[in-house]
Amino acid sequence: MTNIVIFGKSPYLVDIVGHWLGGHEPGNFGLFHIAMERGKVDVMNPMNIPVYEWQDGVAVRRPLTSFTRTPLRTFYLHQRTKEPLWHLCDEPFDYSRISEKKLSTPAKPATRVLNQHYPNANNPQLAIELSAPETGWVLVEILDQSGNNLEVILNAICEPGYHMAAWNTAKYPSGNYKYRLRYRGYTEVHDLVLNRA
Repeated sequence: MTNIVIFGKSPYLVDIVGHWLGGHEPGNFGLFHIAMERGKVDVMNPMNIPVYEWQDGVAVRRPLTSFTRTPLRTFYLHQRTKEPLWHLCDEPFDYSRISEKKLSTPAKPATRVLNQHYPNANNPQLAIELSAPETGWVLVEILDQSGNNLEVILNAICEPGYHMAAWNTAKYPSGNYKYRLRYRGYTEVHDLVLNRA
């Protein structure tokens, strides 16, 4: 989004900074808001995100305003409103209206399927969100109707908060399945209808 290469541990924070540098603040507001709800970020104001510049082998902290903002190639604005193809939106946004505070960690483990009826040939991924109240080993499995394991889609130590497991449905036909969550001695099994459009 910018003429500066940005690296960071959190893709959300990198995206927030990149949007600001391209003059699209707050950019993907919906995505950032959901990330904040899920405890992935606790800040949305790009001025509150520490930014470092690599100089002579050393990372030096710089204010974000010291970097040059770069117009983006915005086909949608050019086509709809006849604005210039290269465009610095520079739309001001009142960040004081956003509470930059993480929600509390989940009280109990739980899962939910986010896009059960929408996997297709272009995007075969089916997303299962899970909540982990404490750090612990998490296993998410896809089962057939008889309860036989077809695939493990998550097998990891997860920190407290919300996480995502993705099932690539490309090799499976539409039909009835189950998924099972195992977490710190807790187990739950849910029915899953795969409807590949």
